[in-house]
Amino acid sequence: MKRILAFFFWVIWMTLYNTITFSSAAIALVISIFLTEKHGFYLRYAVKIWSKVGFITAFCPVTIIGKENMVNEPSVIIANHQSTLDILILSGYLPLDFLFFSKKEVFFIPFVGQLMKKMGYVSVDRKNPKKAASSIRNAIEKIRLNNRVLVFPEGTRSDTPSDFLPFKPGSLIIARMGKVPILPVVIYGTSKILPVNKSFYMLPNKAVISIMKPIHADDPLHPANAKSIQEEDQLLDELRKKMNLVYKNLENELEKKR
Repeated sequence: MKRILAFFFWVIWMTLYNTITFSSAAIALVISIFLTEKHGFYLRYAVKIWSKVGFITAFCPVTIIGKENMVNEPSVIIANHQSTLDILILSGYLPLDFLFFSKKEVFFIPFVGQLMKKMGYVSVDRKNPKKAASSIRNAIEKIRLNNRVLVFPEGTRSDTPSDFLPFKPGSLIIARMGKVPILPVVIYGTSKILPVNKSFYMLPNKAVISIMKPIHADDPLHPANAKSIQEEDQLLDELRKKMNLVYKNLENELEKKR
């Protein structure tokens, strides 16, 4: 019965939200013609509203913990990845303006690529090491202009949310090379709303964003202090365990309240 309800809820939400998305995208594309990358903040703010609408129409309340830990300075935001809704929840509810990385192929899509460029998003060519290095330098330059960049260090969505996947080697290369603070963010609940391993399934559920204390460049846990690749991998694993513990504490606390 739960599976049937989840299917019908998914159909209704997808129909409603896709209608809103296509309408909003059409308006944004027209407006973007008259804007430059200097106006990227306004386009990103429109994305924030659109993302919030996604959770509102899904009847999913979102709680934010640790706002006092936010750093309003150049930084790299890292988050666990457990659902396609992770991008929506961070775009809509994280009280910071930030940029996304995206594959270079996306920037070639007519109109969409133009819009993403004007939003200031960073293109990454994963197949070409030289161009990938260039995109990293570009990202560091943008960060130093008081921007923030979001990274999912797991690299892909985990189908076991309570056990984070190993953080990819080099996933924090921007933080290491730019020597900027890392802001760890733990997402809980999106896997219960829209799971990775269940197709055509969606159910309302509470979601939480927990903002941890920033890790500055002089912190021993920051990869800028690693003296070798092996040591950097160890630091990444320590950071993963630290974030995973926050997730499990959230899980235990919220499950007890049910």
